[in-house]
Formats: sequence, structure tokens, C-alpha cells
Amino acid sequence: MYKLNNFEDFLQEKHADQYIGLDDDMPDDCGDWIANLDPEEFIDYADQYHVRQLGWYQKEATKHFNK
Repeated sequence: MYKLNNFEDFLQEKHADQYIGLDDDMPDDCGDWIANLDPEEFIDYADQYHVRQLGWYQKEATKHFNK
């Protein structure tokens, strides 16, 4: 697990996981994909991002305090 810089990076990663197409078209497709997420999908992805980031911070804190 690694820390993502922001929620947009997380969404780009989620898009890449399901993307089938040419690399040249990927950025535009990703923008369209994000723009077309319905509110429930957006909230679900936000929840997933939050859980992932919390997990990363917990792991880092554990490493730091268990030295």
C-alpha cells in the first residue's frame, strides 16, 4: 500500500484498473469517466479513498512508534 497524493489520483487509478483502450486516449477517457460518475459512485469512491488513506497513515504511525 502506498499513499496517494489526492483523491483525483485515486480516481485515475480506479479508472486505469478498468480501462480498455489506447494509452493516447486514456486521459480524455478518464476525465469523461469521472465527469459521468453518479453521486452514489462518487461517494463510494470517496469512502474507499478515505479507508485507504487511513490504512496508510495507521501503518506509518505503527512503524514510527514501534521503533
